[in-house]
Amino acid sequence: MISSVDAALAGQNALLAAESLGYGGVIIGLVRYKSEEVAELFNLPDYTYPVFGMALGVPNQEHEVKPRLPLNQVVFEEEYQEQTVDVIEAYDRVQADYAGARATTSWSQRLAEQFGQAEPSSTRKNLEQKKLL
Repeated sequence: MISSVDAALAGQNALLAAESLGYGGVIIGLVRYKSEEVAELFNLPDYTYPVFGMALGVPNQEHEVKPRLPLNQVVFEEEYQEQTVDVIEAYDRVQADYAGARATTSWSQRLAEQFGQAEPSSTRKNLEQKKLL
């Protein structure tokens, strides 16, 4: 787990550095759910595991920055602050305005569907094949 956190932090910093140089990028979290296919595609050796993907390039047009939850909803001082449903509903509206016709479900519904399911069994299988479990 520690190495996964380290990889994620390195990826975040690489993306920030690339963006500061005028490049665009996106982190691809789906890689974790397709770990066997990604490991095979890149011929990853034993004791390695794909945590995420990253695409970098020169943007050919300006894009809006995706709205994020307000900092006071995700950064807490001293102790966790319980959030109300109104905060999520308000952010659903912000995301709906941003996504427009691209979104067929709300932000909170997509997250509930994504995180309401067990990790795919292929993840465990790949970790075992790569001798990490």
